[in-house]
Amino acid sequence: MYWPPSRDVKFLQEMREAVHSLHIRHPNSTIWFAGDVNLPEQRLEKPSPQTTSAV
Repeated sequence: MYWPPSRDVKFLQEMREAVHSLHIRHPNSTIWFAGDVNLPEQRLEKPSPQTTSAV
């Protein structure tokens, strides 16, 4: 899934409806999402965890 930065919120509403429809038709299935959604105004308050040990 890719959502360009200039895309409006309608895309997310349509995506929600599509996912809901999949869930209704296949209630016992697992749905995975991956991608770049470029959510506006989202800021991480805490830095991502980092490891310092060698593997």
